[in-house]
Amino acid sequence: MLEYKANWNDRPFVKIDRWFPSSKSCSACGWIKQDLTLSIREWVCGSCGEIHDRDVNAAKENILTQGIKAVTPTIFGSAPFLSMNVVVTLYRFGLLA
Repeated sequence: MLEYKANWNDRPFVKIDRWFPSSKSCSACGWIKQDLTLSIREWVCGSCGEIHDRDVNAAKENILTQGIKAVTPTIFGSAPFLSMNVVVTLYRFGLLA
């Protein structure tokens, strides 16, 4: 359904890897919290100290960033890592679909 709607509205559709650790990855530094269980709703990164809401970190930061990486080509054939500030700015100015 999502792919159909994206195509209908001429928007890119990106399907990320099913096993990508979106909830467990720190969106600030990339560190992965291996022992994150479903009952833990907020957690602190063991590397940089960033505090994360499990769902917001996964959806708005990590999954979005993975999708942007997939559709943002560079001269080297891969996409750069974009911080959330850059992503939000690109969306606000209509530079990112």
